[in-house]
Amino acid sequence: MRNDHERLKRALLHEMPESLKLKINACLQQENITAEAYQALIGELRARKTLTSPRDAINWYPSINHAACTRCDLCISNCPKGVYAYDGDKIVVREPYNCVLLCSKCMRQCPYGAITFPDKNEYRHYIVYI
Repeated sequence: MRNDHERLKRALLHEMPESLKLKINACLQQENITAEAYQALIGELRARKTLTSPRDAINWYPSINHAACTRCDLCISNCPKGVYAYDGDKIVVREPYNCVLLCSKCMRQCPYGAITFPDKNEYRHYIVYI
């Protein structure tokens, strides 16, 4: 539930109707909130999430430092969107626009620090909740 709590807090960084902000804040302030209540609100957020520009016009995607990359395959095996692939003996960003905007899970999972992303704060305005 801690991850759900943090996800809701991050959602508040984006533009959204005041009624949705109030709903999120009320959820965050409840002491004995259930996992089901978190999931219901997260589901609502998913349904209301939209981008302010077409995804292929938003240059949010990873970069790989090949000098640091050991080809451990964690990025390939853990990315459900198929962003990474092999090109010969190197791992490359094959499908950059498949990357979920503001997701950087692969960067945190890379044990060698070979993956980087642009500054999230410069991209938050591309996500809004309607």
